Amino acid sequence: MVKEEKHIIEVCCTGNLGRSPMAEVIGNHTVVDMGLEGKIGFISSGILVDPKYDKNIPYCEVVSILDKASKNDLVEKIDVIEEKYNKDPDYREIIEKRARVALEIMRPIEAALRTAALYNKFNINLSDRKRCQTVVREDVSVILGMEERHVRFVKKMYEGGENTPTITTITRYAGFGGEIPVAFGKTNPKVYVDIGNKLEEIMPKVVLRFKEEKNL
Repeated sequence: MVKEEKHIIEVCCTGNLGRSPMAEVIGNHTVVDMGLEGKIGFISSGILVDPKYDKNIPYCEVVSILDKASKNDLVEKIDVIEEKYNKDPDYREIIEKRARVALEIMRPIEAALRTAALYNKFNINLSDRKRCQTVVREDVSVILGMEERHVRFVKKMYEGGENTPTITTITRYAGFGGEIPVAFGKTNPKVYVDIGNKLEEIMPKVVLRFKEEKNL
């Protein structure tokens, strides 16, 4: 008897810390609940996980990181001067260092709050989970981003290749509007609970559509 191949759905966010690991867990639970275990499996990744992205942070990302951290009182607010950032190496180094410190503060917070949200609902502890960089894979059928920018990043990665998977947002694939909002930098546990609840609402639609497309 030929063993049936498991189809892989990849969910991705920015840092593979909050939204995509939650989507992976909830997706795999949904697969079991719908009687499709062994036929469909979810994995997760992040588009900016590789350490190289922390070594040469674009201006827009630096501003976003520092803004999120300061709004949640994790670091002191600072106004970054774009022209100086792009032209003055010493100034850029100082600002990048501030951004990396902010990342070092925010990442464990997001991982802890994600883990708490999943443990309370699914009794799963992801405290030791390693982050995964989004890379080109040949074994993935569908890639679902949390935001449109994740979709653009992944489409560019696969551009010109063969056997390109379906790449879209998780909300669009499920027939919903909007995006799964970023939680990075936020310290309120309810934010992560709300994301989990939204993903629980979406995932049955994702799995059902995939099941129908693959005639499983």
